[in-house]
Amino acid sequence: MKVVLHVGMTKTGSTSIQHVLAENREALKAKRVSFTQTMGVKGSQFHLYMRNCFEKPDMLKVVPERYHRWGPHDALAAREFDQRFANEIEGTDTTIISSEVLWEWCNSDVAVQSIVGYLRKWFDQVNVVVYLRRQDLHLTSMWTQVIRTGQSLSFDSFEERETLSGYHNYSDRLGLWANAIGSASITVCPFERGQLFESDVVRDFLKRTEIKLEGRDHFEKRNQRVSAEVAAYLRDLNEAAQHIDAEGSLTRIRKRQMHIMQAFSKNCPVVALSERRARTIIERYEQQNQHVAREYLGRDDGVLFRDPIDTNLTDFFGSIEPKRAAELACLLMVGTEELTQQEKQKLAKLAADRKKLKARVADLQYQLKDIRQVNQNLRAKLASLAEKDC
Repeated sequence: MKVVLHVGMTKTGSTSIQHVLAENREALKAKRVSFTQTMGVKGSQFHLYMRNCFEKPDMLKVVPERYHRWGPHDALAAREFDQRFANEIEGTDTTIISSEVLWEWCNSDVAVQSIVGYLRKWFDQVNVVVYLRRQDLHLTSMWTQVIRTGQSLSFDSFEERETLSGYHNYSDRLGLWANAIGSASITVCPFERGQLFESDVVRDFLKRTEIKLEGRDHFEKRNQRVSAEVAAYLRDLNEAAQHIDAEGSLTRIRKRQMHIMQAFSKNCPVVALSERRARTIIERYEQQNQHVAREYLGRDDGVLFRDPIDTNLTDFFGSIEPKRAAELACLLMVGTEELTQQEKQKLAKLAADRKKLKARVADLQYQLKDIRQVNQNLRAKLASLAEKDC
């Protein structure tokens, strides 16, 4: 049996891949491929990492506290988890586990060896698939995501934090997995349209894992991005919310309005770096990227990412003008009102449908009563005829 670990990284289409796998779970099972619910019902399957924290508590140090409750907290819960996993993979040849946290949290040999050791209880072969994004592009995308989740961290502070974490040193991170399973068992995929099969990450993943899903011509993109202007507006809002939003009301409102903000972002510039700043980041990781290209892709030229740096961009991370912020606030209010009206219409339709359904149920109950009466009359007649025959 074989297990394929899709370890991310974040902001490389992982959510889209996970959505397609979850949506086609039964179809995959028919092909003897398992995408288990034990490791996570939807989204990133971080339960695999949390399962191993039970035996290696030090692995919890890198895990945000909100995830702690997902892991088994005693031996009985761990055994039950293992049994559910064993039941789900029974009768299959290949199991897929998709989890970006395996790239983010597995930052030591202890963590990686623990994960691999756990999986070798069931699988003869452990393979890793990872999509890598050029560091400057990944940093800007991740910073935008951080802002979307309610933080007000400046890009400079965010970049410094990520540099210290070693997250973007792809050579070292891959080395941890290579020490555990060998570099030949690792598939590295540069996240660039020109290097993806049919320029699509979902199709690329399915091809690399030799999975065929009949009748699927279109795969929906998840986690749509927001523009640089909206990101700046959100950052200002987040900073203000720290002082006036102790109960998190603004955070809940912002989440509700996020898809409205994404609508504003269509065809608008996204957060970007100037050519000078992008080159500074790329040069920081140049040697590590060259090693990855040669070691895992067999490229003698040492080129991992082929897309050119955009020379027409400038840094945009600051606040926006008050007048434009007011315009965005007005647009959000209008959009929220429209959203509220749409939700009211949906509720009204549900209420009307419920009323119709209730009337239909009452009608069926009345018909059933008639049928029972007819049935009772027939039985009485049959009993009467039986008495006459006697």
